[in-house]
Amino acid sequence: NNQKSSAETLKEAGTSSVKAKAAVEANKLPTDKNLTVEHLEKFRLCSDLSGLVLEFDTPADLFLAIVDDITPYRWQYDELRRLGGYGDLKTKQERSPEAPLLYCLKAANGSGKDQVIIAATVMWYLCTAKRSRAVITSFSNRQIVQQTEPWIRWLGALLNKKLGRKYVRSVRMHHAIPEIGSRAELFVTDEANAGEGYHPDPGGRMMLCMNEAKGIVHEVYEATARNSGYDTFMQISSPGR
Repeated sequence: NNQKSSAETLKEAGTSSVKAKAAVEANKLPTDKNLTVEHLEKFRLCSDLSGLVLEFDTPADLFLAIVDDITPYRWQYDELRRLGGYGDLKTKQERSPEAPLLYCLKAANGSGKDQVIIAATVMWYLCTAKRSRAVITSFSNRQIVQQTEPWIRWLGALLNKKLGRKYVRSVRMHHAIPEIGSRAELFVTDEANAGEGYHPDPGGRMMLCMNEAKGIVHEVYEATARNSGYDTFMQISSPGR
């Protein structure tokens, strides 16, 4: 019943918040065909970010509210709850840069790591607080381009459909909620320096995600871990060396 209530209130929330100054301004961004990262970044830096922040307790709640034709397996649901802060599935623990949520998952290929675990967590992280930043990396271009990014884009499109407007905007390797200043950045690298230099925005928060972590070289892993200010650090991989 709670999940049904969440789904039913999404469109109402999207409609009622469309008059917020940031939402009005975001509606003036270029069409998807002409939209660029530069447009999104300029908007983030200049907007008052007065738009809609959604209230979902965990990524599981978001997924169930916006995805009508897929029911997560029990283990997926439990993992999404853990990523929402319920490490023991009972009591919620708050996360912070001083006490980040450190998460590691090993699961088989084809088990839904990208579609369910990563995509739902990233979208939930972006929409439930202003100035949220998600940084996702992998050594595998195929993994990011063919798996991780399409599923993040898919969930963003479903959320837009539920809200009845373009709340999430996507360009290649960059997904944003302009009216609240949140964004996800994806990159592929085997160079250590590419993993450094990421920090949360002032007054914001940041999560890091390593996909197919088993293949990320040690130097990149160390460089990414040196980023400061994150409150969530995910490592996801299929089994193997």
